[in-house]
Amino acid sequence: MSTFDSTVNAGAAYIVNDIYKRYVSPDAPAKRYVRFGYFASVLLVVVAIVIGVFKIESIHEITTWITFGLYGGYVAPNILKWHWWRFNGYGYFAGMIGGIIASLVPLLIRPDMNKMYILPFSLAVSTIASIIVCLQTRPETDEVLESFYRNVRPWGYWRPVFEKIARKNPKIRANTNFARDAFNVGVGIIWQLTLMVVPICIVIRERRTLWLSLAVLAVTSVIMKFTWYDKLGPGEMYMTEDE
Repeated sequence: MSTFDSTVNAGAAYIVNDIYKRYVSPDAPAKRYVRFGYFASVLLVVVAIVIGVFKIESIHEITTWITFGLYGGYVAPNILKWHWWRFNGYGYFAGMIGGIIASLVPLLIRPDMNKMYILPFSLAVSTIASIIVCLQTRPETDEVLESFYRNVRPWGYWRPVFEKIARKNPKIRANTNFARDAFNVGVGIIWQLTLMVVPICIVIRERRTLWLSLAVLAVTSVIMKFTWYDKLGPGEMYMTEDE
């Protein structure tokens, strides 16, 4: 129930703030947003009930679809937003919608299709939709892009933004720690997975896996202490030669 009500609340917030308020009616009074939030919540519950009654035969079926189908529309926008300066909100929205539609179409044509085969198709559609829509819409403002780059220092194709900042501050440095950051991402993924495995093992009383997971958690924590936490810099000063 906690997962269900959190999903309903989050879904309504996305619909109201990220779609209705931003693109449909940005200057509407607060009461209208609240009422539309009520409507969005009810709509999400009704849609979920309809899908549950008529389309879902098992929890395993929908979980498999989410993993191999729906995630195809989620992955591309979330990778592009970190690595490409031209990416914007329109592209993100198009990638998500394109991936969701692409994951539904094969199931409508062949309901018995193996869900694993949907992932490459939805991922490709999501990526193409994101790129096309980004190139056909206006980019984010220089202020937003420069602020993001100064604070995050992302990898990928950010040279145009870096050059603009460099003209204002010649002492600024690009991110040259790709290898170390990539290593920390891999270790961090393992670390996060153990945080989920440990409580599950406690509940199901799987002691051997529990102790193994705690050991992995301890090792990865120590590694990230030296390779990630100790390397964090004091904000924007970390980017200059005067560090």
